[in-house]
Amino acid sequence: MNNKDMWQRIQARPVTWLLTFLMIVIFLIELLFSQSFQIKAPILYQMGAAYTPSIIDGQWWRLISAGFLHGSPIHLIGNLVVFVWLGELIEGMLGRLAVLVLFLNSIVAGNLLSLWIDPWQTLSVGASGGIFGFFATFIVFWLLARQPDQWREQAKSMGALFVLMIVLSLMTPSVSVSGHVGGFIGGLLLTAGVMWRCPLQATFRIKITGILLSWLITLSVYSAIVFLSLQRWGG
Repeated sequence: MNNKDMWQRIQARPVTWLLTFLMIVIFLIELLFSQSFQIKAPILYQMGAAYTPSIIDGQWWRLISAGFLHGSPIHLIGNLVVFVWLGELIEGMLGRLAVLVLFLNSIVAGNLLSLWIDPWQTLSVGASGGIFGFFATFIVFWLLARQPDQWREQAKSMGALFVLMIVLSLMTPSVSVSGHVGGFIGGLLLTAGVMWRCPLQATFRIKITGILLSWLITLSVYSAIVFLSLQRWGG
């Protein structure tokens, strides 16, 4: 791919690539401060990692900032490869604002579930929750499609990837399984809520009532998790 083709690709999917470049820049800053390819925990914390005591104490912005941090080059590259692949597809289908909202929503969903379920002292970073939300988006496409056969194979592939990644997560002690599951749930809940572009109504069975209901359910579930987390941790 030459420079011209790459530039055209970036122009066609600007939000996906802007988020990609942002995560790369943030990781370079992590390297600068940590002076090591294995980013140190204190650096991750200072830059906004999800950490239950701090979140419960009022630093709720960590639910989002943690999604832009990564602990190593392998962690970053692995996430970005899948993020760009799925992000470009979803941005092309749903639009720029929708892919941004979906990504941020799924990051928050993953970190919220981790906040509620994971141990008190867990430090969490990574865009995986947002990526798992993208997996769920294709399943929602299949469920809402006027012609489901067009999306069945993609939905099966994303479902298989979800299961495979969860199995791998269970085999890796440092990975937050709840963060991945939470991101997936966030994608399931809110994908319909960002299908506001009029042309999508010809492809999917979606109306304004469905969009509003998606937002209502999503916000209700998140509010319940925040309440349960505060009850559990005494915030």
